[in-house]
Amino acid sequence: MKKVSIVIPIYNAEKYLINCINSILNQTYKNIEILLVDDGSNDGSKKICEQYQEKDERIRAFFLDNHGVSTARNFGMDMATGDYIIFVDADDTIDPDTVGDNVKLAEENNVELVLFCFRYLLTEERHIKENELKENFCGTSDAFFKNHFNHILDMELVNPPWNKLIKKSLLDRSYIRFHPSYSICEDMAFSIDVLSAVDRLAVNRKAYYNYFLKTSGSLVFTFHENYFEAATHFYNKAQKYCCKFPSHEPQMNKIDTIYAGLVIAYIQQICCYDKWDREKKFKYLSRITESSIFCNALQNARLPGKKRIARMLIRCQAEKTLYFLL
Repeated sequence: MKKVSIVIPIYNAEKYLINCINSILNQTYKNIEILLVDDGSNDGSKKICEQYQEKDERIRAFFLDNHGVSTARNFGMDMATGDYIIFVDADDTIDPDTVGDNVKLAEENNVELVLFCFRYLLTEERHIKENELKENFCGTSDAFFKNHFNHILDMELVNPPWNKLIKKSLLDRSYIRFHPSYSICEDMAFSIDVLSAVDRLAVNRKAYYNYFLKTSGSLVFTFHENYFEAATHFYNKAQKYCCKFPSHEPQMNKIDTIYAGLVIAYIQQICCYDKWDREKKFKYLSRITESSIFCNALQNARLPGKKRIARMLIRCQAEKTLYFLL
């Protein structure tokens, strides 16, 4: 049986961590190691990690100073001794057959990467939204890009690192790691790096990962001063990935649209951010509207009605009008 390393970056997750670890210990596939990487938590997370490390010899706990989720995941990869790696966020859970089913798919089809589906759990509404595909895929990276990449993007299956079983030798051979300076969009850039490196991959249509989506206290809803740089870092990698293939216009257009949407959402965050004065906001807005990379993507993006108005103002570099509008 191949060994699977499960890396859990942790930061102040005491409310969710026990459920997360228990879901991994309940795996039907037993040849696993669990790497708990505490990134300088100041709640009860460290104590929980220590308790579980004493309970099960497959668990190893590490305690770092706070350097961000990218550093924590990179550390976990460096410490991992398994043949495969799976990431799990400390506030999420996985189904009992997650490891077993996806290792079987990888081994039977001789692939270095398996993407599997997930479900959204909207905690405040207590609502579950399934996010599954109609059929599996297994084949070359060329066939995946040509026939499935855009749909997989629409399903948000490319974005996260935690819905993937990845051969550790692939990560080490190509030295694929998360950018330590970014704690937003870093997962998308990492996933593109993995896709760029594989020759064959599989997509499992079933949902195994339970993604608990909260409306507060999450990185998704936190203001990041370097968001634009992080989004552009992802975009540059995605553009390079698309250009590997001879016919890539539809896929590149999709990437342009995603990037433009991310940056416009960030622009709205800037305009509404109460910790910056107006002068600083205009300074940041000018830097974005003067970016040739962003403006080129914006021109090619397919945007809905309200975002088209924002595009017009950005292209005119009308930062003050844009600010008051948003």
